Amino acid sequence: MAQLSWKKQAIAAGGLLALSLGTFWLEFKHKPETETKEEQKKKLFPLGNGKDTPVDGIVLRDGAGHVYSLRCLDVAAKLCKPGDNSKWELLEPSKLRADDSNANSLLSSLNNLNVVDTIDLKDE
Repeated sequence: MAQLSWKKQAIAAGGLLALSLGTFWLEFKHKPETETKEEQKKKLFPLGNGKDTPVDGIVLRDGAGHVYSLRCLDVAAKLCKPGDNSKWELLEPSKLRADDSNANSLLSSLNNLNVVDTIDLKDE
């Protein structure tokens, strides 16, 4: 009766383990990082990585030279990120409290705006 060779089976099991670990790394670690980097390249306004970088303020200028400036009041709490519910203040043309939901929506819209998208303001 022939003796079983555990050496060959251990080598085969080790090879399968290495192959499965390599596949796991490629599929669940490497691929999402690559996809995130590709998505950030398509952004028209790269706001850091979009989730961890707070935005201090937003300045908008129209064709007539009017300036509209917004400042986030929750910078110290690190809440001024797209998707957060932050408090905002309008600095220009006059200093007053801004509508928080509209300012947060504007920030999220700017963060999600891709290069192929356009905003037509003629109808507004």
